[in-house]
Amino acid sequence: MLNKILISFFISFNLSAQINNEKIDYDKYQKNQFKNEFVRDSVFKVLTLLKDEILKTALDEKRIIIEKTIVLLQTQIDETILKDIQNEFEYIRKNPSYSEAPKLLLFRIKRREGIKLYDEINTLYKNLAIEVKKSEKGIELNQALIEFANSRIGSNAPPFFLKDINKKIISLGQFENKGYVLIDFWASWCAPCRQDFPFLKEMYSKYKDKGLNIISISRDEKIDSWKNAIVKDNIEFWTHISIKENNSDIEKKYFVNAIPVKILIDKEGVIIGRWRGGGDENKEEIEKMFIKIFEK
Repeated sequence: MLNKILISFFISFNLSAQINNEKIDYDKYQKNQFKNEFVRDSVFKVLTLLKDEILKTALDEKRIIIEKTIVLLQTQIDETILKDIQNEFEYIRKNPSYSEAPKLLLFRIKRREGIKLYDEINTLYKNLAIEVKKSEKGIELNQALIEFANSRIGSNAPPFFLKDINKKIISLGQFENKGYVLIDFWASWCAPCRQDFPFLKEMYSKYKDKGLNIISISRDEKIDSWKNAIVKDNIEFWTHISIKENNSDIEKKYFVNAIPVKILIDKEGVIIGRWRGGGDENKEEIEKMFIKIFEK
């Protein structure tokens, strides 16, 4: 009888200690998230004011100062996001039974910052409790990790056979040992996508004779809008493919959740570059890679 009481007490004590530790971890996790969010929101408010101010000023010197300040503030925002991620990962690592873990990890892997975090996210997933893995979000996370693994840098690019705007069948294999392929996922209604076209036109003009091929793949539901945008933006020079016309799942194969996304594939069919979103940072990275490839 005494043994049963002692065993019961021991189990109850350990369970209580575990719950208490989890609460301490969670409180610390939440406190850090709130702190990062507060800093980010405060910086973002100043950033918004500066972006409005730069539109009003005509003085070059003042504009330069504002632009430099904007860059510094954006860097600070990026740092808080990185702290958020580290905080989330640390909590999930310590608490593999946390039911919201798959949702948090899914959010991260689908965003720009997740491109470089696959290995860490995959390890966290593998260490989750079985019941968490079997949850709806756990199953979704597992599938997302499989799809991402097939389309990450260093992987063989998923093959495809799709008809282009001229009804010609285009396959990834036709470029093997012949040239590099930049796949550009976009849509006519996506402003950041279309803002990248002047840059893509410049790169294509510069390197098309050295082996650069561009395949723009649109998720437009309205075919006329897709075709009109191609003409209006003067990008008829390279290959254009409509997901809707092909009834294709190519976005899923290449783990494209939001656009724009650009993927660079080498002559051997291996993915060597992947960029999510628009902006100067991605353009600079792409141009540096093109210089390294085509001007060596």
